[in-house]
Amino acid sequence: MSVEEAVRVAEAHYRAIVEGDREAWLRTLALVYRERADVRGSSADFWWRAGRRMAEKGVTYVFDRVDRVEEDYVKLFFRRLDADGRQLGMPVPIHLRLEKDGWRVEQPSY
Repeated sequence: MSVEEAVRVAEAHYRAIVEGDREAWLRTLALVYRERADVRGSSADFWWRAGRRMAEKGVTYVFDRVDRVEEDYVKLFFRRLDADGRQLGMPVPIHLRLEKDGWRVEQPSY
């Protein structure tokens, strides 16, 4: 699977969090996190809440760059934009791992 596909999965991840589409967002997560997503206090639960808090403030995410590539791992950076399109702070990392069914998010940042 290509790095471009990893970027598409990361973009889908951020788009789903901004749109409030939890099912689409869950499909982007690594299996280990999807399995515990409904457990209060789990990593996925924390990520969903944090991401939605940012989205409710009008934050969106735009791909910035590829930082690191390994055989089954990529680290990407996304710029956070406020409702007026201004960048908020430094770009945030998102880590993806190649699983049997494709690239999946292993550690997002919002």
